[in-house]
Amino acid sequence: MLLAHGTMPRAAILRWNALSIAALAMVGCVVTPAEEAKGLARAAARAADESADAGPVANACAEGRDGYESYAAQISDSLGATNCMDDGDCRIVMIDNLCNQGCGTAVAARVASTFEQDLDDYASTHCDACPPNTDSCPALELLAYCTGGVCSAH
Repeated sequence: MLLAHGTMPRAAILRWNALSIAALAMVGCVVTPAEEAKGLARAAARAADESADAGPVANACAEGRDGYESYAAQISDSLGATNCMDDGDCRIVMIDNLCNQGCGTAVAARVASTFEQDLDDYASTHCDACPPNTDSCPALELLAYCTGGVCSAH
């Protein structure tokens, strides 16, 4: 379960959500790039909205992260970033920018660089008001597999 509300600090929520996504991947659940970005961006936006210090900078950050969620899904669909035929078609990329801290996302190898660059470009334009991510990823080695025609991280 992804966390978004409560009394936990933003960093703890993001760390918990990253661990939750990694745990889902370990038990064989498909975690697509869009799902990862959506979960982490939504949690970060909610945490920023609930912050006692929420002001213009926090609001600009939350807006950037909300847009990132939508953009990540759009770019993933347009590139076919999760489509595959066999395991060799997939690879793990680390998408880590001001909008999103990713701990490993499975994408089609043929579009991995383009996908990562497009998301980084969006983040540098729309999330420049966000603080840098200081959370670390769990010490897991994710592998990319093609499961049912979709790249997934396990």
